[in-house]
Amino acid sequence: MNHVNHYSIVILPPDEVNEKVDELKRKLFTESGKEYSSRKSIAHITVQEFWATENKLNKIILKLIKVAREQKCFPAEFDKVICSEQTAFFSPNANSKNDLEKFIKRLRSEVKGHITSNAHISIGRKLSPQQIEISRNIFSNETLNFECNRIALRKLNDTIKQFEVVQIFPFLGKELAEKQLTLW
Repeated sequence: MNHVNHYSIVILPPDEVNEKVDELKRKLFTESGKEYSSRKSIAHITVQEFWATENKLNKIILKLIKVAREQKCFPAEFDKVICSEQTAFFSPNANSKNDLEKFIKRLRSEVKGHITSNAHISIGRKLSPQQIEISRNIFSNETLNFECNRIALRKLNDTIKQFEVVQIFPFLGKELAEKQLTLW
């Protein structure tokens, strides 16, 4: 019998961005004194979530290798934090949103799943009204700038109820070189 696991594909920012977002999450927790969803997850931009057997996963990994091999690195600028309803998240500026959405659309066409959200980096979800107000005060001038240069495959750890990175795929930007080689 093939066991089915829950996976996600994410754009994984550099470690220094994760450290900054983690610090902001700690600050919100310290100031509010309350736990909240996504506090312990590393910074990421969710592209897709899916369920797969090991056989299906191996086929998806081959697609991720191909996409990452062909993808060129590109800059991302998240110029504001939006605090509304029950969430606080970094939102990309118009240029970055366009680049991110184009890349995400390509990945979603390769790997079918069930995520439809726009590109963003969560600070907190399922926040109380008090936590939203604190977020508005402490995150108003925060920004993130980084080079998008890798994606990651994550698997849900049912014990801790968090996704954990199982494989990273760096962008190599080799599409043009390979097309040129086929001309020889």
